[in-house]
Amino acid sequence: MLWTLAIHHLLYLIEFGVDTNDDGRWHNGRYRPSHSDAFEKWIAKDAPGLERDDLVRCLRDNPLDV
Repeated sequence: MLWTLAIHHLLYLIEFGVDTNDDGRWHNGRYRPSHSDAFEKWIAKDAPGLERDDLVRCLRDNPLDV
């Protein structure tokens, strides 16, 4: 479950920006939760399920503006 919510959090950051520090926001009539709490828990557990190649591919396909 944490893995799925962590992915949703990363997609949220891609869509709304990495400087976003909120619990969620309304977008196109839908509430989009950020799932930041679940992401932090996932990181604290050493990001189980994340493979390096998957992360590289995700960042290549969805570059972050920092």
